[in-house]
Amino acid sequence: MALLRMLTDGEWKSTSRSPQHPYTFPRSRLVTAIEEAAEATLEDPNPDDAVLRCLAERSWLPEGQARQSWLSALIRSLNSADQLPGAFLVGLMTAALTAFLTSAGWWIWLSVLLGVPVLYGITRALWQRVPSRNWLRSESRWFTTTTFLTAAGSLTPIGSVLRARISWVVIDSRAQEVARYARAASDENAQDTERQRAKQFLLQLRTLALLEDLRANYRPRTLDMRRRKRTAPPLIFLPRATEDNGGLHLLAAINDIRCRRSEQDPLLLVAGVAHDDWSNLQEAPVPEFGPASAVTSSGNDYYREWIAGLRLGQSSPEERPWIMRKQFETEQLTRRSRRTVAEPQARRTVWALWSPWTALVVVVVLVGAFAWYKTEQHAHETELRHEIEQERCSGHLSDSYLERVSDSDGSLECIGVSTGGSPSPFGLYSSHLDPVSLDGAVGKDPNTGRAGAGINLDWLEHRIEANDEALKTDKQRYVTVVYAGPLTTLNGQSAQALGALQELTGVYLAQVRNNDVASASLRLRVLIANSGQDMRHQVPMVQQIISLAQHDKTIVGVIGLGRDVKESEQSVQLLEEAGIAVIDTTNSSTELGEKYPNYFGLAATDQEETNDIARLIPSGSGRPAMVLTRDPNYAPDDQYSAEQAKYAVQALRSRGYQVGAPMLYQPYPEADFTNVTIQMCGQGTPPPVVYLAGRTDDAPELLNVLRSAPGCQGRPITVLTGDDMTRAQLAAMSIPANVTLYYAALSDPTRLADKSDLLSTARYVPDLHVPGDPAMAFREKMFTNGTLGLGYDAANALFTAANEVSVALFQGSASAAPAVLAALHSVHLTNQATGTIDFSRYVLAASASPQDGGPSRSIALMKISTTNGGRSQDVCNRPAGDPRPMTQWCPAAASVR
Repeated sequence: MALLRMLTDGEWKSTSRSPQHPYTFPRSRLVTAIEEAAEATLEDPNPDDAVLRCLAERSWLPEGQARQSWLSALIRSLNSADQLPGAFLVGLMTAALTAFLTSAGWWIWLSVLLGVPVLYGITRALWQRVPSRNWLRSESRWFTTTTFLTAAGSLTPIGSVLRARISWVVIDSRAQEVARYARAASDENAQDTERQRAKQFLLQLRTLALLEDLRANYRPRTLDMRRRKRTAPPLIFLPRATEDNGGLHLLAAINDIRCRRSEQDPLLLVAGVAHDDWSNLQEAPVPEFGPASAVTSSGNDYYREWIAGLRLGQSSPEERPWIMRKQFETEQLTRRSRRTVAEPQARRTVWALWSPWTALVVVVVLVGAFAWYKTEQHAHETELRHEIEQERCSGHLSDSYLERVSDSDGSLECIGVSTGGSPSPFGLYSSHLDPVSLDGAVGKDPNTGRAGAGINLDWLEHRIEANDEALKTDKQRYVTVVYAGPLTTLNGQSAQALGALQELTGVYLAQVRNNDVASASLRLRVLIANSGQDMRHQVPMVQQIISLAQHDKTIVGVIGLGRDVKESEQSVQLLEEAGIAVIDTTNSSTELGEKYPNYFGLAATDQEETNDIARLIPSGSGRPAMVLTRDPNYAPDDQYSAEQAKYAVQALRSRGYQVGAPMLYQPYPEADFTNVTIQMCGQGTPPPVVYLAGRTDDAPELLNVLRSAPGCQGRPITVLTGDDMTRAQLAAMSIPANVTLYYAALSDPTRLADKSDLLSTARYVPDLHVPGDPAMAFREKMFTNGTLGLGYDAANALFTAANEVSVALFQGSASAAPAVLAALHSVHLTNQATGTIDFSRYVLAASASPQDGGPSRSIALMKISTTNGGRSQDVCNRPAGDPRPMTQWCPAAASVR
């Protein structure tokens, strides 16, 4: 027993010069702790409980091995020469991989490089402080699951790592049982056979713990590759093994354990046993090889015979099959010892490289390669950034009206107005990785086969810039219009730029019509301005346009600004102060037309939309209705939803419905109608009419609520909403069977645009691939929602006003914009894409109805339900410029349900 204690407590030396993790003996340490606790509680009246208390007080460690403090364990972990280099190397590789995958700055990968060893030290320190009784530790798992105790007569169950509480009970009961053997072995009053039996049990248990510890130290599949680095087995050399020093008992115990267990351990024990002491081992039959001098120096034949006998004899422990006997005479041993020289064991070529020097070389090479890579990457990024800043956005002398803006998700957007000095400044930012095309497809190489396939922002920028450059080359007289809209988006949201792309396409086709098809004496130049995602940078863009207009007297107006946000009023006011007209395309604001005389809106206002769409439902007769709108705390910039809610309440009340204040819902990150659902469906009688005064992104979730929410499920409900629904992917929207959806569209090209020259102009551009049949052409994605037609009409109207005052435009140095603004009020254009553009009515109140002399704008009322296969169906529409009320265009509107 003392010999085993010395082996597990002492240091095992290694002939290898490479630092290796020293042998650890946690299982042997646990057995020692239990034996010492048993000795300390011999006199206790209740020794079983006393043993557990003593073990708990000593943290299940042998006496004198108090558990380290957290700080001491951390310092020891960080100061471990055999572990820290490996952790540092892992940290270096992790840092390099992090920097490669994330393109992070030097401070990021340096933090990872230094943090991994520190994290390793902390983890190891915490692990060292985990008590041995914890079922996560290897000694605890071994002690609770080994069948040795069961085979020795234990009645305790076997623990499980999946059942921690049971494992604690098992380790307590087994510790008490081992302590009983320890007390029996030291009990002077016990029978001799009982004492010897207890001593034999403890000897074999300690031997088993030693062999299991050595097996763990040579485990093949570990992160530190210990089995690969330890190419020689652990060796115990006993110059003289006798009964007195315990050597013979250790030999017998190892033999017995190996005969009883199926696992193989790496231990090699070499012992010198005198001939007189050999009989105490109950020697096994030894093959006869003749005289000892006849035995070969290598002993290979003898070894093979022993192996062959081991396969047959290990089942009989009494014959000691695991002990290989080889006889030597004293003279022979003395003579051979003088000639024997330890030969270094040949190491495999690959693992011969695993040394401190090779590890240092690998680290230096990796650090050097990584530093070179980061230097080259930084140089490339600097060059690319310089190219973008100098040639693509703000650095070029001719494009000084552009500003690069970084969005919240890291996207880059070019904000301002491009004067043509930089090729495609907007198409190279943000959503350029997956641009949207006119047919709605997303990606650089769409091949949908539809009209507008492959026509994206970059294509339009190049075409418009080429047309503008031709005007300067031919020295033609021209006026300049600025298209302003949300042409770029955050990364991954490029589909939201489709509406602006359609508007810009309409402006481009107007340029083609006037410059190429009609060959007018006055030509049209188009500049492009970008306000970014959701027009979040609208005011800076407008300021750049005004600054440019002060130097470019040919600028006559702005087209676009088609999204109603909080900054829309400030933008229009700034343009009014500069004397610049705004022809808005899809902005349905009612207030802007009422307040600012420079504002001309082509889209039906929110007030007109809500009034017209409310006529599609029967009179309320006191029945309830509900208006849902976005919570302004989550969408403070969304002016459209607020105005829609305001006029929806008025329109429904005028139809006889009882409508309270609009119900608010959270729009981001996804529409959440939880609170609204309680009010709408909680009573089991949902309102028959619900007006969604929000954005198209919110509609699918509302439809899901009406489909599945208790109280609304299966109840007939009519949902009304505004023109923002035209941006939705209607084909992918699932309409519940109990819901009928009505929404307002900007116009219906299938009934109006075939009377204009829009289709013939579009066919003039072969890349658009517009079908020859008008009925088929206007069903293409690029035309269906009427946005392209609005851009086309806006550019034609602005150009017509400029053409009327063209004589005055080129006399003197004054800006042409105020004269064109005044001429716009007399513009009257028939047979346009959306109907008749008649701005003469804008001299009156913009909020007045067409019947009262106010402006008449195009509008189409659409319906989607399961009865028409979930497709969008035109209920009725009114062309722009027609003063007749909507009831004349929709004579059966009041009966539609």
